[in-house]
Amino acid sequence: MVKGADPDLDELVTTITYVPCSFGEFVAERDMFDQLTDYADSNARCKVLDTLGYDAYREFFQTHELPREDVDPDQRAAIREGFATLAEAEVGSYKYVTSGVEKIFGDLTEPTGYFLEDDLDAFETFVTERIDHLSSNSTNSVAVWLIRCSRSRTMSASSGSHAAR
Repeated sequence: MVKGADPDLDELVTTITYVPCSFGEFVAERDMFDQLTDYADSNARCKVLDTLGYDAYREFFQTHELPREDVDPDQRAAIREGFATLAEAEVGSYKYVTSGVEKIFGDLTEPTGYFLEDDLDAFETFVTERIDHLSSNSTNSVAVWLIRCSRSRTMSASSGSHAAR
């Protein structure tokens, strides 16, 4: 028997937003642009991106699909150079442009709060391992059943953005 107040379920739930696109496609999305510009206005990164604007940013990354950091460093470096050339042409040849581009690419790693199409297999493996662990250590089969039902409903979604709980 457990004593104490009932737990607040919102504190026990993690919400994950699934976006059915690759990392390179997500980089061109407004959500990633907003994450990059969610800093003080005086920041070099924001000066570059605010001057370029979302449309130029999106157009560049729609035609230059950026790989994740650990996938193809040479391609990533080439795309960074291309973006630096664009930024200098549009913003000007200023020191803050160079440092802003470096900061932008330093933050173009993992989108915060999102799981992308290429993350889905790893996430499903993680969930399966957790369920197996709970199953082997749990005497309460109801909790495991609830997790399995929730997982089946969440994992069966195949397109569009989904919030999984």
